[in-house]
Amino acid sequence: MPGQQLTYAIDVRNYDIGCGSSSFVINVAVASGFAISMPTNTISLKSYSSGYLWAHVTSPSVIADGDYPLSVAVERAGSSSPSSPTTSYYKVYSLDLAAPTLFWPNPGDGNTLSGRSYTFTVSSSDDHAVKKIDLFIDNAYVSTTACDDISYTCQLGYKWSLRGASGQHTVTFEAYDWVGNLSLLPVTFTVS
Repeated sequence: MPGQQLTYAIDVRNYDIGCGSSSFVINVAVASGFAISMPTNTISLKSYSSGYLWAHVTSPSVIADGDYPLSVAVERAGSSSPSSPTTSYYKVYSLDLAAPTLFWPNPGDGNTLSGRSYTFTVSSSDDHAVKKIDLFIDNAYVSTTACDDISYTCQLGYKWSLRGASGQHTVTFEAYDWVGNLSLLPVTFTVS
């Protein structure tokens, strides 16, 4: 969406073996009009380890739909030769009529559950990005999973106590995308 901020995780790996730690500097280039903020652009990593840096990129509030490049280059601190940049894309869209898809619900419709607890799970995907998945049990709100800013797929997991819950129940999974499109998946189950 125009004016939306997305967060990118930049995975940095130190492939040096047998050395102490090394520091790396990350440079991110964005298309004209985009804003970028990073809490830090340096990271120190032990030999043969990895870590993440975060880049928060905001598109202009007025911009044409399309894919806009983001280039990331990593260089060892103090070096004058950065690595070849890696390019990702920031997708701007103003029209989204498709709701997310919910799939792989657990439990399945009609299942019988037993034991002390049960973990409800579901996955969701969207043509642009899933924003969140809500979980309701017997029409009562229970939990939300907030999806990463640029997640085309997202998973929810919630552990629920089965004590005192004998009988038939309905769990409803709700997935939302960033423009508010909603998808519902009700599943009926029995606790024995």
